[in-house]
Amino acid sequence: MAFHLTVAGSLEPLADRLATVLAEPLDDPFTAELVAVPGGGVRAWLTAQLAERLGATRSGDGSVGAGVGDGIVANVDFVFPAALVERALGPDSGLGRWSTGPLTWAVHDVLQRVGPELGQPTDAVRARAIADLFDRYTLYRPEMVRGWSDGRDVDSIGAPLDPHQRWQPALWRAVQAHLGGPTDEQLLRAAVERLAGEGPDPTLPPRVVVFGLASLPTPHLRLLAALATHREVVVLAPTASAGRWREVADQLDELTRGAPLALPLERADERVPVGVGSALVTTWGRASREANLLLLDGTRAVGGTVVAPHPVPELPASPTLLARVQHGLRADEAPPGPPVRGADGERSTDRRPLFDPASDGSLRWHRAYGPARQVEVLRDALLHLLSEVDADGAPRFEPRDIAVLCPDPGAVSALVEAAFAGDESQGVPAIAVRVADRSLRQDNPVLDTAAALLDL
Repeated sequence: MAFHLTVAGSLEPLADRLATVLAEPLDDPFTAELVAVPGGGVRAWLTAQLAERLGATRSGDGSVGAGVGDGIVANVDFVFPAALVERALGPDSGLGRWSTGPLTWAVHDVLQRVGPELGQPTDAVRARAIADLFDRYTLYRPEMVRGWSDGRDVDSIGAPLDPHQRWQPALWRAVQAHLGGPTDEQLLRAAVERLAGEGPDPTLPPRVVVFGLASLPTPHLRLLAALATHREVVVLAPTASAGRWREVADQLDELTRGAPLALPLERADERVPVGVGSALVTTWGRASREANLLLLDGTRAVGGTVVAPHPVPELPASPTLLARVQHGLRADEAPPGPPVRGADGERSTDRRPLFDPASDGSLRWHRAYGPARQVEVLRDALLHLLSEVDADGAPRFEPRDIAVLCPDPGAVSALVEAAFAGDESQGVPAIAVRVADRSLRQDNPVLDTAAALLDL
């Protein structure tokens, strides 16, 4: 079949590409499309975006009519990456014993016996923390835990571990002996090899899409590569900077000469392209850069097609502060910096653009005391946005145009729902809101009560 990688500097072009892919129907019209997404928030946004593109009324030139909003998206299964892996490998893969939940009790049992000699407490809280660590090692450090299973105390690049860290491989081997059989890392590696030869579970549709994931662990990348020999695999990946992506891609060509990277690699290895430019892209965008690098390397290894990000457009004549920051990130440009001194010691012309907070509200900081006040400030800021109108009097923004990012939505969900409900008697209108990415326990008080009983 085929492997297609499309990279873009934002999610909107990726949504356009996905709509183009889904517009070509599968051979069986009753087969649901399978699209893996990183979370519930992206799923809700993507569904709304596709509904404006798929089946929408088109104008005479074939483009979708602006503001028509009569499209529809149906028969698409949005799943998370773990569910995609489970669908591809089938129900008999045997994976799951080394996931955090089941593994917690195995680690607790083993710690009861060997914890003191390893210098580790034997309580359940510690056992869960270790189980979560082992679960993440399986996905993000597979070569390391493979070495542990083989009796080698090594780190993620194969170097010997320091003495104070060697309790981890010792505990890993003790847990493996306690559970018996292969680890999830061994099962997943064998399953990927089997997948490349025998093909995926027959229920998997002929086309699989991975949308908007900033990073994928190496085992999942290998699974997608194996899956591409039997299915059409479409990966739509965002990048922190289109300019940095092109620079790193060119460096990869120069360093490898078409040969695949030998993984794992140390970050300081000269074969890892880094690029120069914006300091924010170098620091905050490292995970995105490395994920794109692995995707690009894997796509070339299987002979897939790559669509690079569009060139970054020029800034408008009078850009806002937010537009300048975004352009600097996308184009991977270093900021102008402080004024330089001339030969006579005087400061030369300052290249930094002026910023007037009174007229430019594109980027704002609000200082608020505590989560409750932060939610109230957010509500007021959104009410101001929703009250803005265009020249024709039409609202400039609708609630569906706004996404609020939060590190822990479940922790503030009750505050958001209470504050956004408004109070008509006090002249505070309600704002339609949906809190995504919450666990079932946070959404359902009955399940929360049952889980609390089980915790006891």
